[in-house]
Amino acid sequence: MFRAEGRDGLGRLDTDLARLRVSSALALYLTTFPAIEVSYDNVRLDPAASIEQSIDLDLGWEHEGTKHKAVLRVVEWRDVKGSTLFLCDEQGVPVDEAKPPRFTDFSFGAMIRTCGWPSAG
Repeated sequence: MFRAEGRDGLGRLDTDLARLRVSSALALYLTTFPAIEVSYDNVRLDPAASIEQSIDLDLGWEHEGTKHKAVLRVVEWRDVKGSTLFLCDEQGVPVDEAKPPRFTDFSFGAMIRTCGWPSAG
């Protein structure tokens, strides 16, 4: 028996929705390093074209006596429906996706970029 599940279903990967999701996942990286180009199904991803507005917020916390800093970028999308929360490395590449809070009536992507996540102990 084989069972497959997907967060948003298992539709075809060549849909515009799939392209938008990949673009939103790589948005922080591609907007930080605009000289890098990524194509999906022979179409160049351009997350900046889908951004309604964005804001960067500095974060700081202490874990086991060590201070850490990160940047939270919140992006309001024009084209992407739903919300995402990506945990990114220092280059802005997503390493995990967390469940976003459900408190807004607009679509957004939130990306947290840090120079090192505290270990899980």
